[in-house]
Amino acid sequence: MKVSAIQRARDFVRRRNEQAKNMVVQVRTDAETVGSAAGMAYLRGRFGAEQMQFGDIDVELLAGVPLKLVAYMNVLGKSVSPDLHAISNGILAAYAAQQAMLIGDEHRNQDNTTAATQGARGIGPGVVSPIGASRSRVAR
Repeated sequence: MKVSAIQRARDFVRRRNEQAKNMVVQVRTDAETVGSAAGMAYLRGRFGAEQMQFGDIDVELLAGVPLKLVAYMNVLGKSVSPDLHAISNGILAAYAAQQAMLIGDEHRNQDNTTAATQGARGIGPGVVSPIGASRSRVAR
């Protein structure tokens, strides 16, 4: 059976509307995730690391993990769960980024301490040269 031009046009419009709705949902989810990560980073910067802890537990974990559990259990309904997932993902991402920054800072300090004990730049036989240092040529 042949499909009419009018039916093809209706199908085209229906597909485009569905794509637009999906794009709006994705943009909203991305905004919630990035916004919650930026919000937690702002709070950490504003109040400092000491005030962003409850005992030994960071506030990001105290906010992100329960939100994630509430989202998985659909406590507030299936229509709200995707939003809670996005917000908790952003909060937990902020925590992960903060922890990674602290570990990187610690390793940088260890590298600086090691370089100070080995000499000016820590370059010697068998030591890999730092970026930007002259390197010996390898014969081929």
